[in-house]
Amino acid sequence: MADNGIGWTRFPRGDAFFPEIRMTFREHAVPIVGITALLAWMEALLCFEGVLRDDVMYGGGIVHDPFFVGFALFGALGCATSVLVSRYADRPMASCALEGRPALYTAGVFGIVGTLGAALGVLCAESMPPWLSFACGACCGAACAWMLLRFCGIFAELDLRQTLVALMPTFSLQWAVMIVIPVMPLIVRPVFVAILLFVSIISVARSCGSDAEEHGTPVNARTAVRLFRMVAAAFILSTIVQFLITYFVHGIDVPLDPAAFSMLFFFVMVAVFAVFAMIIRIMNSMEGYRVDLFYRTFFVICLACIGSIGIARSWHVASYIGMYIAFSLMVPVLIILALGISAVAPLNARQSAGEVLGSMFLGQLVGFACAIALGSSNARLEGFIVLLCLMAVGIAYAFVFPESMLERMMPHVLKLERATLERRCEEVARRFELSPREAEVLAFFARGRDAAYVAERLTIAKSTVTTHRKSIYRKLGVHTQQQLLSVVDGEDLSLHER
Repeated sequence: MADNGIGWTRFPRGDAFFPEIRMTFREHAVPIVGITALLAWMEALLCFEGVLRDDVMYGGGIVHDPFFVGFALFGALGCATSVLVSRYADRPMASCALEGRPALYTAGVFGIVGTLGAALGVLCAESMPPWLSFACGACCGAACAWMLLRFCGIFAELDLRQTLVALMPTFSLQWAVMIVIPVMPLIVRPVFVAILLFVSIISVARSCGSDAEEHGTPVNARTAVRLFRMVAAAFILSTIVQFLITYFVHGIDVPLDPAAFSMLFFFVMVAVFAVFAMIIRIMNSMEGYRVDLFYRTFFVICLACIGSIGIARSWHVASYIGMYIAFSLMVPVLIILALGISAVAPLNARQSAGEVLGSMFLGQLVGFACAIALGSSNARLEGFIVLLCLMAVGIAYAFVFPESMLERMMPHVLKLERATLERRCEEVARRFELSPREAEVLAFFARGRDAAYVAERLTIAKSTVTTHRKSIYRKLGVHTQQQLLSVVDGEDLSLHER
């Protein structure tokens, strides 16, 4: 690999892309494995072909449906609670509630109990009361919200390039679990998915979030409006995707042969990896962040998902694949958008991710409820349904949260040569009265280096680098590395006032 001196890593050969994945995985293996296990656990519980699929009703309706309602409802409530605590509680209380070991283990116990209760309930699906399935879903939803937001805080510590590279195999490999679940004995599945959550809990316990992250950071009006519009778009898109999947399973009588489940999820896994690989290679070739490509891709997949309703009866396998690709891209795209805005705007990753993912959970609940209320398929209504879904997605993309607004909110890499970069660092050091050692640390951070690399090059402790970083952030009045890069680049920070 070669460092181009502007904060984005460029490879000397086009096929040298995969060594970056190996290096990132080696350096951050614990959180990567943890979030992969968490997402695999979530998909195993929420997918209609997952561990809650019983033999009484196609799609696992008896256990899965009440469970899903509880999961989505308490997932949304968990995200909302996290945002409120992060924004208004004092730092000691927020740290204890959002990052402390007691909160982690409480979430873990709730998640494991809910998982085992719901999955074992499939064995006696006909006699399991709906309220018990709902309670299991509530436990798992609250645990999932807490764990997802904790991982967002952990990945916010990395620069955005590392985060994108780390998440690419994560969001692809989560579907490898769904490939093997259909061939497992029924009694083994509850234990297996509980182990996935346990692995995720252990990884959180062994990882640490960003020590530069702050609680209760004020957000200016412009950023608040843009974040609200992003949240609204996330709600609309997640509602449409969940509505289509639920309507497809419950409303259209074209059940997929269980023998084809493994093939379905294999195609989904390959497709997600291909999307991430293509976008990151484009970013690398352009030497810049193109987060808008994820947004565009998700929008196109949503349109294809809507169109697949029309071919559901004649090409139901292709429709299934399209539905699940849209579903599988929803979470990563929203997480990337949340981390992207937190890298630029003065708000922590937990707050932005909490609002965006909370809207996703709420959208899933609304979409699911609408599809269930609509009931079985009605050929005369399908054209009307497609029209409404197309209008909703188009409004979200064109008016609620247009791409132009996304580009203003997302980070962009520096457009400086190495010599110019060094001069700018010297100017910033003089302007903000940095010490000589702080000026050295600033030069490394401006080139996109992390604390471990700086400590090794300057032969000092990592904790010392962290102390210098906090001092630099305080003197420059910034909160994230991307804001620091913007200062060095000479960008006007009025768009995200401190």
